[in-house]
Amino acid sequence: RFVARQHPKASSWSPQASVNNDEKKTENGRKQRRVRIVHVKEVLEQEKMMNSSSSSLKMCSSKSKVVEWKTLMETKWLRFSSITYIDPTGEERTWDAATRTTKDPNAVADAVCVFAKLKSSKRETQTLLVRQFRPPMERETIELPAGLIDKGETAEQAALRELKEETGYTGYNAKATPCSMALSPGLSNETVVLVTVDVNLDEYEEDERGGEDKVVPEQELEGSEFITVIKVPLNKMRESLDSLNSSGYKIFAGLYMFALGLELNEAE
Repeated sequence: RFVARQHPKASSWSPQASVNNDEKKTENGRKQRRVRIVHVKEVLEQEKMMNSSSSSLKMCSSKSKVVEWKTLMETKWLRFSSITYIDPTGEERTWDAATRTTKDPNAVADAVCVFAKLKSSKRETQTLLVRQFRPPMERETIELPAGLIDKGETAEQAALRELKEETGYTGYNAKATPCSMALSPGLSNETVVLVTVDVNLDEYEEDERGGEDKVVPEQELEGSEFITVIKVPLNKMRESLDSLNSSGYKIFAGLYMFALGLELNEAE
């Protein structure tokens, strides 16, 4: 009376098919486990980065502060000090520093560097460099004209004065950078302002044969200053510095970086 009915798919069942299904389930399970493991690793890595970022914020150098300056020795021009400060961890530390005794507290910086643009109707724009002996370096250096800002002077006034004294050239249209810049912050708190100055080279009669000034502008050097003036084409400034370096002169770091910046700007 009762007839056994077979499931339509029952006829396709076989031992091998069952094994294959089990293997697929096992492989799918492994893939899911691998996905979960990768996800867990990504979460752990993100947490690690967040903790690292949080830790670096706690150790931010802005939390450091100076506690005391102690003068150890002083000369007419320089003061040697020991600085006590607190680092971001709260630990007290000391640092040795050399500072100038001549700085006017109301001045924008200790000194000025002068970038002079020598403009001429007869030739390409040039600039002025100075060569002088620097005892700490035990050799001559190549620098921009520069000097200390006297009491009551603006950076622009100091730049025009120093340009005249060191090179003999008279400048005009002086423009100072809006900020003072650190020269060697690991050693000193000395700062400098860069001042651009124009020089009308047509005012100085030139020798057509050699392209040099017939009348060399007269320098106004102090007794202890021995400065040689060098004129170089602005578009070959770095090339000129490389040549001077090969000749044994030490190039001022800021000057070389400035020349490199001009070259990169031209390349772009």
